[in-house]
Amino acid sequence: MTSAAERPVADPGHATAARYEDGCLLLTLSTGRVVREPIDRYAWLASASPGARARVEVVDFGTVIRWPELDEDLGVATILGVSEEVVARSAGFKVGSRRPTVEPQPASASLNSSSPSRA
Repeated sequence: MTSAAERPVADPGHATAARYEDGCLLLTLSTGRVVREPIDRYAWLASASPGARARVEVVDFGTVIRWPELDEDLGVATILGVSEEVVARSAGFKVGSRRPTVEPQPASASLNSSSPSRA
């Protein structure tokens, strides 16, 4: 028996098109599926003018929906209720199972200097 973490996740797709229509964001996915997301779930979008709502674009290789006039973004993963990693894989990104580690950097000699500063 496998755990949910071990089961493969079906490809939900990534966004290929987005538009505003009748109070909803219509998101076309690479799988051909169209997702209808009510804008009233997002107060910042619901309070925007119809013109600003209509000026929507798909960015970041289909992983993000952007409203440039509002300076707001919405992740496709959020709309689909899946992890960002799943959508990124669908968009063609190679996503590792581990996060890269960052090696600690030695402190700069100037920061550790005990000599007085010059005026």
